[in-house]
Amino acid sequence: MSKKKQVSRARRKSQFAELRNKTKKNARKTKFIGNEAKELEKHPFYQNVIRYGLIPLWEENRKAKREDQELVLDEELKYHLYVFQYASALYEAFKRLYDIPFFIHQNPKMRLLENRYVSAQEWFVYHYANYRVIATGIFDTALLVVNDVLELGFEPSKCRKKQVLAHEKVIESRVAPLLIKLDELIEKHRQERHWYVHRSERPDLEFVDNLNAYRFLKEAKEKGFYKGELPKQTLAHMYFFEQRDKKSAELRAETTKIYQVLIELLNVLNIIYMEVTNSFMGQEEIDS
Repeated sequence: MSKKKQVSRARRKSQFAELRNKTKKNARKTKFIGNEAKELEKHPFYQNVIRYGLIPLWEENRKAKREDQELVLDEELKYHLYVFQYASALYEAFKRLYDIPFFIHQNPKMRLLENRYVSAQEWFVYHYANYRVIATGIFDTALLVVNDVLELGFEPSKCRKKQVLAHEKVIESRVAPLLIKLDELIEKHRQERHWYVHRSERPDLEFVDNLNAYRFLKEAKEKGFYKGELPKQTLAHMYFFEQRDKKSAELRAETTKIYQVLIELLNVLNIIYMEVTNSFMGQEEIDS
């Protein structure tokens, strides 16, 4: 091996070592959102839905099975069932959103991905695009929860922003400004979500395109289709991982903002939910 090649190989090894060390250092420094998903689960609204809705529903179901009878729900249990259905869906959606920055940052080892014919950038784009889909769905699910808690009466397929915000009960409550606030947070994700879902167009990310370009040029050069010089592989990977970590941090920050609005919304919905529950139980006060 010539001296020039030896120097070149040593330089590449040094650059890859630097990249590995930097990635490990960033992983140690990375602080994922505390326990926001767990805190959401502990919110009084969810605890009350479990106490006054889920547990009585479960007991009624067990009783019907034990007596070999069809489960028949009264108006109170129907109300709690409808609320639980989309309230639990809202929590599950937020939990998935909460997990995505973790999955983005802690991707499997490159060799494992390559053995599965999955590139690092494909792993990133899959989760990044999924974030857009789930974030958009969170707003739609929040509308359904409001619809059931406030008993607006919309069919799920017709429970849309315009109709919900125009409803008298929503206008009279403190729910409307919080839905608008949540909608504004979600808005920037909608266009990319629509393109991804309806046109199969992945998000437009320049640093992902750079890494893809290197791979395509490398394959073209191996087949003799491309005669020019290849970009520096190490630099392309370093740039990709740096930008990936920045995007991961941005998503964590966005998730925290969504969490904060959801907490405010659930605070209001919990009051309304307990008022309805109180009216069913015929008591003036129920411990919440």
